[in-house]
Amino acid sequence: MLELAEPPVADAEAVFSLRRSRVRREVLSFLARIHPRASYPSEIARAINARADQVLAALRGYGTRYRRDISLLGLGLVREVGRGPKLTLYAATEKGVRVVAYLNMVEYNLSQ
Repeated sequence: MLELAEPPVADAEAVFSLRRSRVRREVLSFLARIHPRASYPSEIARAINARADQVLAALRGYGTRYRRDISLLGLGLVREVGRGPKLTLYAATEKGVRVVAYLNMVEYNLSQ
């Protein structure tokens, strides 16, 4: 896990978006745990016990529930690493890792 000398600065819109969606939060947490490696949506889905379409919607946005502007890509928390004709790899950005560290710190402090 990422060790921090000082509290991370988190983007308020990103934190709000993650608090509203369990799938978004778990996708980003998984990608932050394996950072700097990347993963396929199907591998992410298996790791967090979600459906692949839910993971893709959280990553890229889909319809009204997962708007593109508040998707993990739209918020700059995740990036596409490799894109092929059918498969795309996704990895957490440094910003995404910092936001996960912030949320973990807040959760830890609330549990004390």
